[in-house]
Amino acid sequence: MRLHALTDGPEDGRPLVLLHGLLGSAASGWNVDGGESIPALSLCGPGEGWRVIRIDLPNHGDSPRQATFSLASVAADVKETVEALGYVSAVFCGHSLGGKVAMQLACTFPTFVERLVVLDMSPRAFPPFHLFLLRACKDLPVATVTDLAQLDEELAVLAPKARDRAYVFTNLEPDGAGHFRWRCDLDNLIENYRVVSEAGLSGPPYPGEARFVMGGASPFKFWKDEALIKEYFPNATIETLAGIDHLGILA
Repeated sequence: MRLHALTDGPEDGRPLVLLHGLLGSAASGWNVDGGESIPALSLCGPGEGWRVIRIDLPNHGDSPRQATFSLASVAADVKETVEALGYVSAVFCGHSLGGKVAMQLACTFPTFVERLVVLDMSPRAFPPFHLFLLRACKDLPVATVTDLAQLDEELAVLAPKARDRAYVFTNLEPDGAGHFRWRCDLDNLIENYRVVSEAGLSGPPYPGEARFVMGGASPFKFWKDEALIKEYFPNATIETLAGIDHLGILA
């Protein structure tokens, strides 16, 4: 399935594919400043003139809705999308859920991935920590409320950090009647979240160059997964940014 993508930079530039995290999007998941600067690009290595390809994962942004999906199926969708844009390989950078998709893509299609950059994610299978947040979003009265501040107040009970709530609310848009609607498909995300969160990687180790950048203040403590990372990515470098949390790594 072909996914929605935004492209920036010179058409003859080196392709760099960005894969956002849960409840992110191509448009809002990378701390984009007016579509001109993406701070996370500095973590992808030296080089100017990137042809940046930002992809909406299934059930996010303007990509198609998928009732059932997995790491393997999303990785295949990403590959199909990049191929449809005319590329036979690219550098891939993924944050959070997007990082896990990028890792699976590298293990399944190693020659398609020139280089891998993973931001605050590891190959670990982990409990569905964000399921409560998805369900809380589903329960918000977006179709009847006219004031975003009211929704913010309600979500603050479960998500006390204002930046986290602002990230979630990038998925809201006006419904044309003075209220709001979700741009992401919460039902499908809730239904499939355990599948991707509890999944480990499949396939052989990725032989190429990989860079893992972890947030030292990330609640997930992925920097402790060095042995597991090296199992799947023997040529990986692992760095920890002191004082940086899960979303702060994008700033």
